[in-house]
Amino acid sequence: MGQSDFQATTLYEFPLDINQVLNLVNNIAEGVYGIDINGKCTFCNKTALKLLRYESSHQLIGQHMHSLIHHTYPDGSAYPKDRCSQRPTLRTGEIVHRTDEWLWRKDGTGFPVEYWSYPIYDKNKIVGAIIAFLDISERVSAQNELHNSLERYRLLIESTQVVPWEYDLYSSRFTFISPQASRMFGYPITDWYRANFWESHVHPDDKINVIRNRYTAMLSQRAFEIEYRMLRQSGSPLYVKNYISVIRHNDQPCTLRGVFADITSDKLQQEQLRLAAVTFETSEAIVITDPDSHIVKTNNAFSEVTGYRADEVVGKTIDILRSDQHDHAFYNKMWHDLKNNHRWQGEVWSKRKNGELFPEWLTITAVRDEQGETSHYVAIFTDITERKDAEAKIRYQASYDALTQLPNRKLLHLSLEQATSAAVHFQHTGALLLLDLDEFKIINDSLGHRAGDKLLVSVAKRLKKLISAGDTLARIGGDEFAILIPDLGADLEWSTQYAKELGERVCRSLDDGFEIHQQLIHLSTSIGIALFPNGTTNADDLLRQADTAMFRAKANGKNNFLCFSPEMQMAVEKRLSIQSELKQAIDSDQLELYYQPQFDHADKLVGAEALVRWNHPEKGLIPPNDFIPTAEQTGLIISLGRWVLEDACKTYANWCLSDLQPPPRISVNVSSHQFHQSGFIEMIEGCLQRNNMSADKLELEITEEVLIRDMEKTIDIIQQLKDLGVYFSIDDFGTGYSSLGYLRNLPINQLKIDRSFIQNLPNNASDALITDTIIAMASHMGLQVIAEGVETAAQLAFLKEKQCDFFQGFYFSRPLPLAEFEQQILIPK
Repeated sequence: MGQSDFQATTLYEFPLDINQVLNLVNNIAEGVYGIDINGKCTFCNKTALKLLRYESSHQLIGQHMHSLIHHTYPDGSAYPKDRCSQRPTLRTGEIVHRTDEWLWRKDGTGFPVEYWSYPIYDKNKIVGAIIAFLDISERVSAQNELHNSLERYRLLIESTQVVPWEYDLYSSRFTFISPQASRMFGYPITDWYRANFWESHVHPDDKINVIRNRYTAMLSQRAFEIEYRMLRQSGSPLYVKNYISVIRHNDQPCTLRGVFADITSDKLQQEQLRLAAVTFETSEAIVITDPDSHIVKTNNAFSEVTGYRADEVVGKTIDILRSDQHDHAFYNKMWHDLKNNHRWQGEVWSKRKNGELFPEWLTITAVRDEQGETSHYVAIFTDITERKDAEAKIRYQASYDALTQLPNRKLLHLSLEQATSAAVHFQHTGALLLLDLDEFKIINDSLGHRAGDKLLVSVAKRLKKLISAGDTLARIGGDEFAILIPDLGADLEWSTQYAKELGERVCRSLDDGFEIHQQLIHLSTSIGIALFPNGTTNADDLLRQADTAMFRAKANGKNNFLCFSPEMQMAVEKRLSIQSELKQAIDSDQLELYYQPQFDHADKLVGAEALVRWNHPEKGLIPPNDFIPTAEQTGLIISLGRWVLEDACKTYANWCLSDLQPPPRISVNVSSHQFHQSGFIEMIEGCLQRNNMSADKLELEITEEVLIRDMEKTIDIIQQLKDLGVYFSIDDFGTGYSSLGYLRNLPINQLKIDRSFIQNLPNNASDALITDTIIAMASHMGLQVIAEGVETAAQLAFLKEKQCDFFQGFYFSRPLPLAEFEQQILIPK
């Protein structure tokens, strides 16, 4: 009876006696024994005795098999009672089959068995069981050997730095990959078995090349290698080399097998070598020497800079480049630094092969071996000839004007210090003339900056012809020039006369005219003269004195010259005092607005001009002519104008809320600086909003100077404010420098004829003609006209006859303080 026959037999009843059973099972390969319902042995076959190493069946029959056959694990741990194989059979009639049982022999050794337990029935009642077991030691040993072999193979694979893998082309997924992949790339090993995982983690820049090579190799039926980058889980690239074989089925590629090899370090090393090679062939010259200064290697840049080929210098000392520009102390210091700091850097003059000297920026580094001894010196140098030339150019540009090539303010200051020092030492006099071109900005803005630059160059050339060889002509600002005469001798009176004559020659020379862009331009200049030494040898003081005299000359009508005097200094100090006090006046409510009424032909009130006055706490009432020019020159006109505008609008708003009838509009003068300040439109809008005032009640009076400063920008600002409703009037009309043609483009409402044309009416024919022309022109252009400075009935009659629209002046009323204006001019509503 074979094993399979026994396993197929199910004993539900026990019709045979024990001897018959033993005859059936004694010769089978399995050990068999029977137990009753209590687990005691009823029989056993010879195979069981042999496997359990008992001499006779009497040693087992009648004994409890659980106590004789110890069901324990090989490590000696207790075997659970409910795990005992016969129990389920005796209890429930279950047939039990297990492949992982262990039995203990009589001598205490254990062995693995495959185990079967079958119930025995008598009259449908379980009365015992038949147990069969098979010694599977050889099978387990083979399995263990296989397991150990596989484990050794696994450990071998996982201990290598490569990652074996197998890839199914049909499903686009790995069927095997070494766990080493997780450590190499960072992804969990389970991720590698997802479809298209490989392709999706190839570096985007390499993906097309990888796919192309794989496809080509599969068609050619050959193994292939490919290098590319994979992306780690961290996102960083990893260079890999793939050795891939193609497995075919039915002559079709179906599987790829290969290994990943991490070659990142090799790639980095190659990159470092490449960079080192590229660095060596940089634009900077490199020469390597041994410790005794013998040249070992040079790069191409060395040959380009020095003219020497490598084969001409290798083996020779670096002294081949040495010039005679440095002494022994210089080289001693260099070698001292190299020995102590292992590095030296500095500027050196060297010699090319053709003998030409050139400056270089040199860095020498000592290379030390493992013992700390110097093995080589690496010298890197750059020809800095161009840089030296550029530095010289920068020094020149720092001292000379780029446009005219004349000395600039810095060089003039240095020359002036030297001249004043020499004048004191040798007891002679000198002179400094400061020139400011009158109205140059108007010419520059009208003709353009290129024309302005050309004019300045022409002025420089003409002025240079007027001075002597030892004198200095400098350009110290946009349209400012200076002439320094360092030595005029000891006679102060003669020196003064010479300086004045030179100033006169300068004025005449510039007045001769310059042809710029086919247009003849006549220039005038204001000149300030300061003689030295005059109690100071300070260059800054002399420049200020000449500037003070020049400012006074310009204020006196321009196109003339003045010598500095102590009285001028007093005037300057007075101006500075006014500047300081005016700023305080604006901040401390010392200002007050006066109002002068404006009338039409029927003596009806049509407007009121707000005029600022300064109530000084000590000096009393200061008229505007004494502080407005200072405000213009110092920039205080911005804050002053803002205060005037705000107070005028506030006053008009109060009139509207009072019982008095306000004039149709209130006019405020706006300076050029104020008009062109950033945010002027926003300032007007804000003022109107804060005072709840309609824009058509505000009139802004601007001069022609405002218009010609930047015509395009001016028109844009006027138009934006006029769109709001603001009324515009050109003040002091007829006294400016521009033609009347610009009026066609200006979105203005009114012209105000300057008082200088009114004061001699009607007797002065020229003034009468000008006034008549202005009124007629304005009427033709749809503009209203107001005449200021009307003081007599005759003037009023003339203006009415010429159809002038409005009038303002002492004939009607002087400017009045607010309370008097309200009492005398305004009428109840």
